[in-house]
Amino acid sequence: MGFSKGSSTNLMDEIIFVIACLLAVAVIALTIFYCFKYAERIQRLLGRGGTDIAVRLFAFILFCLGVQIL
Repeated sequence: MGFSKGSSTNLMDEIIFVIACLLAVAVIALTIFYCFKYAERIQRLLGRGGTDIAVRLFAFILFCLGVQIL
């Protein structure tokens, strides 16, 4: 009994999927790390008003995502 081509393709697809998921998690983790690392510099660049606008914008986006999930 040999392996059919279809089962080999499914295994390869699953391996690629797992690698892609791990890569996506790593990219998100690095993005969060750099956001925290450079937060003070970004805050100085935006100023008080720009920071307030950015916080409100991100809060609105988070709210929209929460409503979308419901």
